[in-house]
Amino acid sequence: MQPDVPAFTRSLHDLSRADFRWAAELIVERRKDPADDVRWWQATLAVDELIAGQHRSLEASAASRGAGGAVLAAARAAGLDPDDVDVVVVARRARQVARALVAGPAAHHHVRYLLAGWWVPAGSRA
Repeated sequence: MQPDVPAFTRSLHDLSRADFRWAAELIVERRKDPADDVRWWQATLAVDELIAGQHRSLEASAASRGAGGAVLAAARAAGLDPDDVDVVVVARRARQVARALVAGPAAHHHVRYLLAGWWVPAGSRA
């Protein structure tokens, strides 16, 4: 199930130090594959086109800022420096996901791709 922007942003506040390390490792590992890098660019460009076509750029920017702020707040709560490479990696991906969520159902495939492998809804982790 795809989250909405508020649910996604709320869940980011619960990231622990271990969550940051785990998520950043998965995100970075995926980006090492050139084919995955192409898919990331395709998803990012498609989301940008959807947002522009829906005239929701301001909403997407606000969602992106909110997600980034939630990640930074979680990092501070976990005792991590906001400039820590893992925090930066997770914050960037969270901002991208939040933007894609603003595009709604038309971006569902792209949201699934951007979330794959690193984000699990709160309460769902074993």
